[in-house]
Amino acid sequence: MTTPTAQEALLWHQLAHAKLKPAERMSVLRAAKALDGEVADLEKWVEAGLPGVPAPVSTAFEAVLQGNVTESFLLEELSEQGIKLLTGRDEDYPRRFKRAFLEKTPVALYAVGNTGLLGATRTVAIVGSRDAGQDAVKLAQRAAAYFAREGYVLVSGNARGIDQTAEEAALQAAGKVISVLPQGLLDKASAALIRKHSRALLDGQHLLLSELHPKARWQARFAMMRNRLIMAQADAVLVAQTGAKEGVVNGKKVQSGTWAGAQEAVKLGKPVFVFDLPYEGNQLLAQELAQKISPTEDEAMFFELENLLGAHLAAQRAKPLTSGGRKRFSEQPSLFS
Repeated sequence: MTTPTAQEALLWHQLAHAKLKPAERMSVLRAAKALDGEVADLEKWVEAGLPGVPAPVSTAFEAVLQGNVTESFLLEELSEQGIKLLTGRDEDYPRRFKRAFLEKTPVALYAVGNTGLLGATRTVAIVGSRDAGQDAVKLAQRAAAYFAREGYVLVSGNARGIDQTAEEAALQAAGKVISVLPQGLLDKASAALIRKHSRALLDGQHLLLSELHPKARWQARFAMMRNRLIMAQADAVLVAQTGAKEGVVNGKKVQSGTWAGAQEAVKLGKPVFVFDLPYEGNQLLAQELAQKISPTEDEAMFFELENLLGAHLAAQRAKPLTSGGRKRFSEQPSLFS
């Protein structure tokens, strides 16, 4: 696997944000690989006149090429800010995403900090409510510190409440953290985070990650979208506290982000655990999706969780690489070269 040239990186960036469906993006990468024979080389494919894809796809891609100069300046700005563009051809692109999403794998990612954390062998997500009770907050802190000491990388969404509590506890325990953000890395909210965590980012403790266009601003749908990246990167999910599955905001029903994340984890085959606390949301989550972890004064609860996780991972490794008609990871074209 080789690192793309500046022009190649620009084309991957543009493909990631072209008005194309995931399957259409993959058709572009297949066509580029068919032309080159070894890797999906978009630069050669564009020079050849965009062969091998239906007219609507080539037309849509031609449209994004009109923004070459503007987007090229944007990539220069990213580089000046220390923000890395990771394409599917980069060594640090997370293999967990490729295994989990297959044809829907994000074409490009944007990162600040230690991208080597994306290849961590042991990861855990600690998630929960924005307005959590003190008992849940303390358990999240203890869990984050414990797993940090044990060498796990914490994966989080950096949301107010449990997410940020767990991140701070892990960093204070000299652990490592991946924060998946619901906005672009050039957005002012991301700039504030970069300033706040500059030391941890420079020291290799922390990574900020986004799949969104670097200038994208926060949106509720982006907050829900990033759940799938968190769950794909984590080996297991620990819910400190959750509210109801659905709530009402401004007269409209909205789904709990914690529940949505737990559902995504289950869909991806990841185990979900929830602290056995006297909150209705926790008890309902345990009934539907998660396994209860009883709080203890010592670290026995974390030993239990690790044993359960170890058994789950062993069972997963014993399974064949094909299931439910899904293609083998090794057979996925283009992006996985």
